[in-house]
Amino acid sequence: MNDDELKTLWQQQPLRDPPSAAQLISGMQNKTNQLRRSLAARDLRELLACAVVIIIFGFYVFNEPTTIVRLGWLTVIGSAIFIAWKLVRTRRSTPPEPPGATIVESLRAELNSVRAQSRLLGSVLWWYLLPPTIGVLIATWGMRINLHAKIPATLLFIAVDAFVYWLNQWARSKRLLPLEAQLQSLLHSAETGEPLAQTQVAELGPIALSMTAADQVKPAEFKVAFWQIAIYGEIGFVGIWFFLMLSLNEGNLNGILSRLARHTTDPFNAFLDCVALVFTWQHLVWIVPFFLAGLLFSWLLQRLTERAVGISTLGVHLHNGQNFLLWDEIKEVRPLRILNIRSLWLIKESGEKTIMPWTSLERHSDLKAAVEGFAPANHPIRKYPSLLRRT
Repeated sequence: MNDDELKTLWQQQPLRDPPSAAQLISGMQNKTNQLRRSLAARDLRELLACAVVIIIFGFYVFNEPTTIVRLGWLTVIGSAIFIAWKLVRTRRSTPPEPPGATIVESLRAELNSVRAQSRLLGSVLWWYLLPPTIGVLIATWGMRINLHAKIPATLLFIAVDAFVYWLNQWARSKRLLPLEAQLQSLLHSAETGEPLAQTQVAELGPIALSMTAADQVKPAEFKVAFWQIAIYGEIGFVGIWFFLMLSLNEGNLNGILSRLARHTTDPFNAFLDCVALVFTWQHLVWIVPFFLAGLLFSWLLQRLTERAVGISTLGVHLHNGQNFLLWDEIKEVRPLRILNIRSLWLIKESGEKTIMPWTSLERHSDLKAAVEGFAPANHPIRKYPSLLRRT
């Protein structure tokens, strides 16, 4: 059976002849296994980030003369340790089912795991965002810098926290909460023997189809391109180097700013003096390891990033197959542009939106060929081939 026949079979399948319970459970187990792998990759990325934070801010602590600023950096280090502990503890508290477990035990273990991850994202403000932000704010307001620099920095930190919080809640509502509801329905059916309602079968059907088609349909898969990650990775690591050099010359910089405030030097000369202090050859030597560390960190992120998009004649496979949309389910496509990242909103008839990464994906020409080869004729996604160019 080829993928076109599978698609036709699925489209013509009446609700009175739904997928079997075995198909639904097998498909759900496949989906939760993929989720565990993606969560393991996420946890590893976060632990690496925590290690980098501890090393960088540990250096700040030992080279910071101001007590209040040192307290802020120690708070950031403590927050990184707490975040790492929280991730490891959550993962260890919800292990997968042991070999030989029954279907009910397997479903219950996966439900507990998904619930724990859902609670983790739901409380991300308290354990992930606020602790390090408080530390950074303590250090920022403890520095002997102008108030006009402290206020924008504070607003920037709050804006970043708000965006990260929204992103986590969006992921929770789109991925974890629906999966939790599906697992709960399957577990209830397995425990009681009651058949699933037609609406539940309709929601779980694509999972069974994805499982049934797994051996016949091999979607063309694409990861996030290395260059897309490296752009922001290098901005972060070079930024760390820059602010580290500023902190090492804080006293001299304050002297220049003080002369500028007393009008004993003009702004242009003050700017040149600041540049000369920061960009000495001794300081520029250190930018090399920071730049290489940014490349290494970006490479590790790219290696650990799950397959973001798969394209087949059945539809669009997202998050390493955890989310699956049939071509016929996608009724509208809209572009989404944020800075140099251009993506697509895949919109169902109900109005539900799913984001599909686009120009940040590797092998642009192959991705374009996959869309042109697999998407149905006159599908709305075919209106956006122009987005498939490097930005």
